[in-house]
Amino acid sequence: MSSQAYEPVRKLAGSDSVESFDCGQSALNQFLQRFALVNQKSNSAQTYVSCNSGSVVGFYSLAVGSVEPSNAAPRVTKGI
Repeated sequence: MSSQAYEPVRKLAGSDSVESFDCGQSALNQFLQRFALVNQKSNSAQTYVSCNSGSVVGFYSLAVGSVEPSNAAPRVTKGI
């Protein structure tokens, strides 16, 4: 069994390497790479990451509210 050293979970930073992140789900990959930091800067969601050797290997985002995509304006659903 190999031991991998993951860094403690912390808030996403602009300097984090997200380009190579691939969890196998393109929508989640795209969210992290294109929208997570933008949403964080606008205070619509906060994203937390864990890294290994400087690269993001896992993340989660927290938002205060929710919206049913079928009822939302296109501006709101972009990036979800």
